[in-house]
Amino acid sequence: MSNIRVNPLANPKGTKLLCELCQSPAHSQCQQCRVTYYCCRDHQAADWEGIHERVCDLLRILRAPKPFLNSQIERNRYNAEQLVRQKHLLQLTTTEAQKLLHEGRPKLALPAARLSLRTAVDIFGTTSVQLVPSYLTLGEASIGTNKLSQAEEYLMQAQWTVVKLANCPQDIRSRLNRNLGLLYIAKQDIEKALKYLAEDIFHSSSVFGPEHVRTSGGYFYLARAFHLQQQCDVAAPLYDQVVRIWTQFMAEGILQCGLAQKSSSHPLTAGLRADTDQRITSIAKQLDAAQQAEAKLMLQEVFDLFHKDFQVSAEQKLTSCHALAMLYGILDQREKALQYTQQAQELNKVVLTGNSEREESLATLQRLLQA
Repeated sequence: MSNIRVNPLANPKGTKLLCELCQSPAHSQCQQCRVTYYCCRDHQAADWEGIHERVCDLLRILRAPKPFLNSQIERNRYNAEQLVRQKHLLQLTTTEAQKLLHEGRPKLALPAARLSLRTAVDIFGTTSVQLVPSYLTLGEASIGTNKLSQAEEYLMQAQWTVVKLANCPQDIRSRLNRNLGLLYIAKQDIEKALKYLAEDIFHSSSVFGPEHVRTSGGYFYLARAFHLQQQCDVAAPLYDQVVRIWTQFMAEGILQCGLAQKSSSHPLTAGLRADTDQRITSIAKQLDAAQQAEAKLMLQEVFDLFHKDFQVSAEQKLTSCHALAMLYGILDQREKALQYTQQAQELNKVVLTGNSEREESLATLQRLLQA
């Protein structure tokens, strides 16, 4: 990360170079792309770590002066290529911001979230529903940094955009209600939080179904709200639902990997062995980086609660341990995956009710990890 000093007084008349993070007058620019400006080195460092390192080359192309093109065909082609780049930038910044939020780094998520919003405005204008995910991400990052007034402004802007649209997609309504629920948890208004989180589950279930991993986040945050009210007897089944949803999602894929591995050991199919090694991690490819980070956040928190704070059955402890073992397995973190697999197998010995599918899943997972 390096920069070049710029003098605002040397700019052409009417040209204002503004800091990427705070929109104050800029005094330096990124030496690599030369199209991104900062008011101080601290803001450049924060932006570099948060998102700029991953989008520097892309911004250099997007923010370069528009070339003079002779024909309308060339201009149309240039505009279409720029639009593809803008949409890629929007997806990248939104996913990266969400990933950082789920990793518990909201301050670091702010640069990506701000760039996501600016990119969405460039693509869709200022009134499109497509801006709502960026407002929600900014709202969530502001909640995480305890800037609740700012978070409320972003979420009200998102809510106003949704209200104006009669046919707003259900998944956007789900995310809006979830973030409003998180806002009211932060404000310690648990009753309002419960209302919005219940709405989140309703809208998510309408799109993906009540047993889908995309809906599991609603159950998780609803459980957290009840937990804050000391209603552990209500929170525990909701946390358990989160674990069961993820267990079902991952166990099916892992068992299929096990079957593929057995098949590849046969003389007639020995050439398939190279593909089999990668298939356990292919389950994770169904999830983007933000969803992977969210799964780690939820399943690790439930595991810790079930093994330390909550009075739950050995069966529930075992299920949460099994889920973490599978998650770290599909994320290719083998050391952790083996640790939780072995712990789950020990717990399985003390559980009175046998579960052949789970036993097969654990055995398959261990075999795949040790292969």
